[in-house]
Amino acid sequence: MNFENEKCVMVIDENLPLGIIANTAEVMGVTLGKIMPDSVGMDVYNKSGYGHFGIIEIPISILKGGSAL
Repeated sequence: MNFENEKCVMVIDENLPLGIIANTAEVMGVTLGKIMPDSVGMDVYNKSGYGHFGIIEIPISILKGGSAL
C-alpha cells in the first residue's frame, strides 16, 4: 500500500482526564495497526540499542474536541 498521501486523525474529548486521553489514543493506535497491518513499519533502534517495534508509517494527529462530537 502507498502511504504517501495517507493521514490519520484522532479526535478525543479534551474534558477527559489525561490518563484516559492517553489510553484512548493508545487503544485506537493498536486498532489502526490491526485493521491496516501494512501501515506498521519496520522496527527501529535508538543509539542505546533499545528497540521501537513496528513504528507506524503514516502521520497520526491527535486533536482535542468537546463532548458534543
